[in-house]
Amino acid sequence: MTNAVIHQPDFMPWMGYFSKLIYADKFIVLDNINYSARHYLDRTQIINTQGNLMWIKLPIGEPIKKKVNEIYFSDTKVVEKIIQNLHSSYSKARFFKDNITYIENILIGSFENSNLLSEINISIVIKIMEILNLKIPQIKDKVIVELFVKYFDASWENAIPIKEEYETAKPEVIAEIEQITSMY
Repeated sequence: MTNAVIHQPDFMPWMGYFSKLIYADKFIVLDNINYSARHYLDRTQIINTQGNLMWIKLPIGEPIKKKVNEIYFSDTKVVEKIIQNLHSSYSKARFFKDNITYIENILIGSFENSNLLSEINISIVIKIMEILNLKIPQIKDKVIVELFVKYFDASWENAIPIKEEYETAKPEVIAEIEQITSMY
């Protein structure tokens, strides 16, 4: 049985995001939905030097009525600003010197390879998983998501545990899903 996780491509995601992925065989990137402000697609929180939460946000402009996979940005100094914030917030942390180079390389490499928000976010996730020697699931796209939403009335917003629904689906539904997913 294949375990799949469906999730939006969050920016520098939280530990629970990785916890979902290490148990998945397939990671279905949910990036064909409308962008929604106040989510974690273009921002994350860190703790500043005063011990308060601080947002790190990517400058994506006004993405009104755009899909997540259609959001570009062109601020070439964004990586420098993020790295500067990390240095000022964490330079006195115990393992900062041991790990900051990894983080800088992840961010710089991801932003050099693309200016598309979803691609940058997925690149960051994959590079973190590689450094931590975590199993990286196959990455799939939205077509599979649409099938599961159609057949299992699944939520667009959350990672979906599909194993039970899949196991109890009608044989013709399973056949259609397997036929389409085999193309990926």
